[in-house]
Amino acid sequence: MTSRFGGCSQGSDGPPQPESPDVNVVQEQGGVFAVLKFNGVATTELAAAKDAEIRAAVQRCGLKYKPGYCLARYNDPSTPAFFRKNEILIELEEFVLQ
Repeated sequence: MTSRFGGCSQGSDGPPQPESPDVNVVQEQGGVFAVLKFNGVATTELAAAKDAEIRAAVQRCGLKYKPGYCLARYNDPSTPAFFRKNEILIELEEFVLQ
């Protein structure tokens, strides 16, 4: 299982060091992402459907994207399905913020 946490590097000494040797901290390059928010239990099937939905929207806007997606889940398993917050993130190619 992989968990990711975002943070800001400005004015920071970096992330806290893990107490367990089974946990690794790695730094990943940032990017510009298109994001689709949705509620419910984020099953593999629902995530794939939302991935297809956001890719179609990005393509209609004339933008290019990289393969793969990141599924962000923001709630613990005891949260009722209709209250759960999720996002699908896809990285955009050749996109420059102005």
